[in-house]
Amino acid sequence: MIFEKENHFIKFNINIELLEQEIDKNNKKVNKNNKNKNKNIESSILQELNFFSQNSIKIQNKIKEIPFYATKFHCFSNYSLVDFNEINKDTNTIEKHDLNKKYIIIKYLKKNIQSLSFDSYFFSENLNLPKNKNIYIKKLLETYHDLIKSLLQLNNKSICYFSLNSTENIFFNEKKELIIENFEKSIDYSKKPKPFFLDIIKIINESLTCENIHYFPPEIFIIHYLIKKDVFSLSFSIISEISGEMEKVYINSKNNNSNSNNSNNIYSKVNIYQDVSSLLSPLVNKTKEEVIDRLSKFIYTWDNYCLSLLYIKMINIIKIMNYDTNYTFLSKWIILLKKNIYFNPLKRENMENTLEEYNSLLD
Repeated sequence: MIFEKENHFIKFNINIELLEQEIDKNNKKVNKNNKNKNKNIESSILQELNFFSQNSIKIQNKIKEIPFYATKFHCFSNYSLVDFNEINKDTNTIEKHDLNKKYIIIKYLKKNIQSLSFDSYFFSENLNLPKNKNIYIKKLLETYHDLIKSLLQLNNKSICYFSLNSTENIFFNEKKELIIENFEKSIDYSKKPKPFFLDIIKIINESLTCENIHYFPPEIFIIHYLIKKDVFSLSFSIISEISGEMEKVYINSKNNNSNSNNSNNIYSKVNIYQDVSSLLSPLVNKTKEEVIDRLSKFIYTWDNYCLSLLYIKMINIIKIMNYDTNYTFLSKWIILLKKNIYFNPLKRENMENTLEEYNSLLD
């Protein structure tokens, strides 16, 4: 069985020998390419050697295969296993960590210039000032275009970033390039022979809560529900329960839209039961594992869903500034974005088509 009783996590074995081989290989690359040492400073992060730190390394190694990856993604420069016996006993590092566990130091090269966070870029100015409306819209257009191109590059490598619920992982470097970092929860959905839905289970089980689930596609909500309720197999009554819980989170939740006017509700025209039923009915009597495996097949739409939801909500901020979003480019853009947040994943646009349609709106 993949699942154990509730509150017990799935165990993953870490292949230390394989990891050490990767470390040795990476060290050779760093030594060979470390030409601009004077222009950078190195920061180190100490992490427990577990599923998430190992997953982050594997994802970043795959990202490094992308040409000029450093202009879009912040990846490690080096990493090594930690022997606490070699660390100065006076440091606070040892006191904060369990010496019975294995740890890894991951090193990153950072420019010696303070970076600008995504949130600061958008919200450092007083958005209530009428003169700032066009500046805000320009920022929306530029950052969306950069982010969808970056996510498409990951998508083409069969990587789901899976962390767009937090804009803390997005920043601008000194060249004003939009950079994405933190790949602990990213998913490589090309993995073989091990099915990648096992990684999805692990990540959802340990990192998602009822408080942040509304940032993710309905498939994630369903998987989360099946795990936390320890459902053995799917039934029509469970589908009905899931639909009712999803309505509370996606339709009635304040997180959906700060404006109480139902006409402005992002999901106001969605018939949740109909969409969820059409998605799940063919899976009735299937085991939890089989249902999750099937829902995981839509992973290629998840980043596009999260990105679209983020920008729909950011466009809604313009309404607070009394900006008319009707009969403008923005109204067409909203229509495009809403195509990607259908509850039925079969109706969503893929990322490549979305970028193509977006570019056509700019022409």
